Amino acid sequence: MIFVQMMVPQLRNKAAQTQFANDLGRYNHSFEFWRQNSNLAKACDFSLLDRQGGAGMNLAKGLIRERNSTQRGRMSINAALRHPFFLLPDI
Repeated sequence: MIFVQMMVPQLRNKAAQTQFANDLGRYNHSFEFWRQNSNLAKACDFSLLDRQGGAGMNLAKGLIRERNSTQRGRMSINAALRHPFFLLPDI
């Protein structure tokens, strides 16, 4: 969640953080589905996540997944630190 808050300025205040967390539960912890359907998301600037072919969006989706028995869940910290998002030049 912190990564997404860093990349999306509109999610930094307390009210937006609470709504974001609640919305994610309603959207089964699918960041992509939340982004496409949430009223809060419609007011957000995702340009930093969309840069470099959506590398930030890919990382956010990996970090926000719900853990369950069929899908191992979230990306590990080691996998996140090796993600191409951190290796791409800032253009």
